Amino acid sequence: MKTKAEFERAMEDTFCKEIRKDGCIPYKSETRGLKDHPDELVLTPQRTFYWMEFKLPGEDLSDGQRIRFDQLKRKGHSVYKVTNLDMAFFYHEYEMNRNKDFRP
Repeated sequence: MKTKAEFERAMEDTFCKEIRKDGCIPYKSETRGLKDHPDELVLTPQRTFYWMEFKLPGEDLSDGQRIRFDQLKRKGHSVYKVTNLDMAFFYHEYEMNRNKDFRP
């Protein structure tokens, strides 16, 4: 039987594999030493980015995550907490469409 962490990681892996097809580059935050940041920093082909946090249904953010997420949002970053792949892909599509006319 899978652990909570294994379920979350499987959801992240599926999400990251699919968004690469759109030309996005996902970066796993914890491997970059970014404590309390969302799980993935997603760079888009439009030279924009957003943050994605994967949680199982009913699971809350840690206190450190709440503080960090609020800091990121106050700086204008898009930060999403998702509990399933449908939510993750909904926000991904929103970000891709929101920035599709961006010309650097």
